[in-house]
Amino acid sequence: MLSLPHRFGPTDFADTDHGRMRQDETPAARVRTTMGNGMKVIVIRQPWAWLIVHGFKDIENRGWATRYRGTLLIQASAGRPSKCRLDAIRLFARKRGVELPEEFEHGGIVGSVQLEDCVTSSRSQWFEGPIGWVLSKPERLRFIPLKGRLGLFDPPPIVLSQLHRRG
Repeated sequence: MLSLPHRFGPTDFADTDHGRMRQDETPAARVRTTMGNGMKVIVIRQPWAWLIVHGFKDIENRGWATRYRGTLLIQASAGRPSKCRLDAIRLFARKRGVELPEEFEHGGIVGSVQLEDCVTSSRSQWFEGPIGWVLSKPERLRFIPLKGRLGLFDPPPIVLSQLHRRG
């Protein structure tokens, strides 16, 4: 018997933030039309953030799920991995056909994606679980410095205005 992945529905979680954007909109256009409504920020360590916004990594592994669906601004964390840890991640990425750059941006917004779903299993080569956030439409953005926070959070007005000006 084939076991299908569990898809988290609207009654599975307590948070109420959710939203969908038109599929033909760029992140800057989404900012102009929503001014942040339905847009969230997530902080991700490098080089994972780089892999996501450059379209290689289509799953973000988390220990928690969210009801939120829509635009996620990807913020590269300010923290840097140790040389040993970065070497291990380079090998991990190389086994998946990706060569990582020597340098990464840290401590700010680096791109955006659409969060489509949260699943407990996936055929993606990047899935490790326990919960995978299914990502699509990666887009690299010019770096915007920002102090990170835990979990999903609303983009501050300064980030929205900078995205709006660039659009």
